[in-house]
Amino acid sequence: MNSMTGFGRATADSSAGRVNVELRSVNHRALDIKVRARDVDGATEAALVAAVRSALLRGSVTVSLDVDSGSGVLVDEAYFKGLAEAVERVRSSLGLIQPASLETLVAFANLVRSEGGSARPRMSWDDVSPAFAEALTLLQGSRRREGEALGRDLRERHGKLAELASALEARTSGASARAVSRLRQRLSALLETPEFDPQRLAQEVAVLADRSDVTEELVRLRAHLEH
Repeated sequence: MNSMTGFGRATADSSAGRVNVELRSVNHRALDIKVRARDVDGATEAALVAAVRSALLRGSVTVSLDVDSGSGVLVDEAYFKGLAEAVERVRSSLGLIQPASLETLVAFANLVRSEGGSARPRMSWDDVSPAFAEALTLLQGSRRREGEALGRDLRERHGKLAELASALEARTSGASARAVSRLRQRLSALLETPEFDPQRLAQEVAVLADRSDVTEELVRLRAHLEH
C-alpha cells in the first residue's frame, strides 16, 4: 500500500553544472504532473513526465529542477562550437579574410551569461536523469513508508470494527422480541380495560419491532468490512 504524499530530493553533477531535482506529491484523484524547470528542453520535459507516469499511478506531483554551474558563468560549449563553425562557413562564402574572434562570437550569440542573466544553456535528459532517478526513488520510498503506516492503522481499525460488529450482533439478537415483551408488560394494566384497542396495540408493537431491528445495518457493515 502506497500513500500519495511523499518527497524526494537529489543532486548530481553534469556537463551543465550541478543539477538539483526535487519531487513532491500530494493527494489527487488521478495522476497530475507539473514540471517547474526553465533550463530543460521540450524533449527532456516530456521524458520527465513519462518517467513519472511509468512509476506512479496517482497523486499531484511537482517536479522542480534547477542547475548550479558553481562558477558564476554558464557556457553552452556544444552550441558555441556549432556557432563558430557556422560563422566560419559564412566568412568563407563571403570571401572575408579575417576570421571571427572569440569576442565577436560571444557578442554575436550572447552564449556566455552570468547567473543573474536572462538565459541559460538547456539541459538534456543525460544531464538531469541521474539526479531525477535518485529523487524519484526517494519519493517512491517516502510514499511507501507512509502507505505502510496508513495500512497498519487501517488494519487496526478494521479489526476493532469487526469486534464491535460481533458485539452488536450478540447484543441485538432477540432485541425486537424483548422490546415487545417490555411494552406488553407496561401496558398489562390497560389490557383489561374496555377502552383498550388491541388493534392499536398491534400497530404500536409492529412499529417498535421495526425500529429496534438493526439487522440490515449490521449486514451492510459486514459487507463493507469484507470489501
